[in-house]
Amino acid sequence: MSDPTSITPGPVPPAANKQAIVFFDAQNLYFSAQEAFRVREPNFDPVLLAQHICGERGWEVKQVRFYTGVPGASEQPRWHRYWTAKLRRLRNQKVEIFAPPLRYRRKEAELPITPEAARWVRLLLPDGSQLPRGPITVLTREGREVPPGTVLSVQVGEEKGVDVRFALDFIRATIEGAFDVGVLFTQDQDHAEAVREAKTIAKSQNRTIELFSVYPEGCLNARGVNGTTWVQISEAVYSACIDTRNYFGS
Repeated sequence: MSDPTSITPGPVPPAANKQAIVFFDAQNLYFSAQEAFRVREPNFDPVLLAQHICGERGWEVKQVRFYTGVPGASEQPRWHRYWTAKLRRLRNQKVEIFAPPLRYRRKEAELPITPEAARWVRLLLPDGSQLPRGPITVLTREGREVPPGTVLSVQVGEEKGVDVRFALDFIRATIEGAFDVGVLFTQDQDHAEAVREAKTIAKSQNRTIELFSVYPEGCLNARGVNGTTWVQISEAVYSACIDTRNYFGS
């Protein structure tokens, strides 16, 4: 069983002199924000979000760490350009970056595409929003429906090593006593084991750490990482922490 968790709806009393390291699982946050706030790109500013969450609680932001896979230049040139430019700016802001290239492989989906398959295929409309829930049919250029049972082959980019590096850095920072507060911008339960380990390490060091997972209010998954205190950010807070720069270029 994991440690009890709770939802923190707003500011808590300031705790002076507590230092925080903020970890961003960028793709997890983006997909949650896309679902909750209908954003069309990962337009959040991690530095502003870190400052907001920590500032209203009286914590000092010691470091911001950012983890994401980067699309390939040949496979997804538009998104490759976006992430290359955005990560360059974050590095200039002294954000610690881990950004390996995505690895691509083929996946098969049988028609009609179910809502479950659509989640990993991530079919998008021209405005960048995801297709609505429900079975999806595919038409030929002539307008004829591709018959049910047809198997489509889809190229999918996958992050490799990002979750592992996230967890390793989090555990290393715990061993080094580098933070009093760990803030994880993610809902990925794969990090729950690292959370349990971090608490065990801190206890063996005779010190107490506080761990929080932060995610958008209103996404379908209403849970944070087990063993952390959950903090839901409103659309108003997210909008106040948007990075308005155009990273797609002309």
